[in-house]
Amino acid sequence: MWTESPIVRGLLDGMSDGVFFVDLKGRITFWNEAAERITGFTREYAVGRACRSMLVHVDEEGTGLCHHHGCVMACSRKENTEWKVEAFLRHALGHRIPVTINTSPLYDEDGNVIGGMEAFSDRSQQVAALDRLRELEEVVNTDGLTGVGNRRATERILRRKVDELSRYGWPFGVIFVDLDEFKGINDEFGHEAGDIMLRTIAQTLEHNLRSSDFVGRWGGEEFVILASEVNAASLLRAAERFRALIETSLGRFNGREIRVTASLGATVGRGTDTVSSLVERADRLMYVSKFSGKNRVSMEEGFPIEASDLRAV
Repeated sequence: MWTESPIVRGLLDGMSDGVFFVDLKGRITFWNEAAERITGFTREYAVGRACRSMLVHVDEEGTGLCHHHGCVMACSRKENTEWKVEAFLRHALGHRIPVTINTSPLYDEDGNVIGGMEAFSDRSQQVAALDRLRELEEVVNTDGLTGVGNRRATERILRRKVDELSRYGWPFGVIFVDLDEFKGINDEFGHEAGDIMLRTIAQTLEHNLRSSDFVGRWGGEEFVILASEVNAASLLRAAERFRALIETSLGRFNGREIRVTASLGATVGRGTDTVSSLVERADRLMYVSKFSGKNRVSMEEGFPIEASDLRAV
């Protein structure tokens, strides 16, 4: 075969990408030096073995390409065309290597397909960089104390929802949450106890959201919940549920139980709203609840709504 030429071998071995050839039965007939370096399999070990049993190509979901979707090499030979996919190969030590794979058929002098060629490049650094970027993005958008979204993330998502409401009419609501008498917890138990309670409430809210909703810490003891696909009645029910969940949450510090209530203001977005107008309206409604006795929800200015009012909704 032409790969036996020293010149061709030298060219293939000088490539930075791993390259190997297979025959019509899927057995490896050539294995270059970069393939050794990337996979850990030596040329002596690889040549003569079946590609599918040695490299075990899988996609991002871990599905075996060779067994479920058809071997990329086999498809390339069968369809007489080049294929390019991002997948993972199995290293000689057992771990997975993210690679970009290019395959193409191999022909004899008469134009008959006699096998296939695969070239693969290691994208580990690219994947690692993307992972670091995602980690950095998570840090930038997460409140360090409570683990929910921070104010920056909340404002970004709120801007998007306002835009979606304006463009497509997709409804959503804002619930502004302020913990009642929170300063008293810090004064009586200390700031460490206050932090424990903030984390408790944040996790209570986050674990009881729908997948399409969002909660972020607005600042201090304030949280903002963004609820998708709601009207006034469903937003009211959601706000009252969050109020009750906060009231029944329990924090523990030095063997003592800590409880807290919250005042909430809830409003449905309007087509003319801006981020500022929505937050200001929800904030004003929260103060209506605060000045009307706390531990309640207000949907309209001057109209606090208690649990008994929900039966009429």
